[in-house]
Amino acid sequence: MQSGVRIDPATSVQLGANTWIAIVESLPRSMRTRIRKKSGAYQRFVEAAIWVAWADAHWAELPPECGAWRSVHARFLRWNRRGLWNVVAMHIGNEASAHLLRRAAGARQRSRPTLPLAARPIEPPQILHPVRSVAIVD
Repeated sequence: MQSGVRIDPATSVQLGANTWIAIVESLPRSMRTRIRKKSGAYQRFVEAAIWVAWADAHWAELPPECGAWRSVHARFLRWNRRGLWNVVAMHIGNEASAHLLRRAAGARQRSRPTLPLAARPIEPPQILHPVRSVAIVD
């Protein structure tokens, strides 16, 4: 099966025009309009994510023409939280999708505290006696 994805592990990934259109049309409606307005930038982002997964590279190894690696990684995590890599994987062929989904499964999401800082209980500080090094509790 022709997947419409050309991968050079050393340098880049290129999605075919039909593959990119199929990916965009499969995404949620709320994203399609935004993606169509900046299609080139989003396509470069998806290609960059596929390359990182395929090459099993660190995000900092992303070639500069793919964009700032921190921005690409942050967007990768946002797309991962929304489950969008499963949509992309349906269109890029078995081997490439296996690499991408394995990377998405291993992605570390930033842990978010359950309570905002202002709502967290404040622990009273313990005061140590300067000579005895014992906690003094009021």
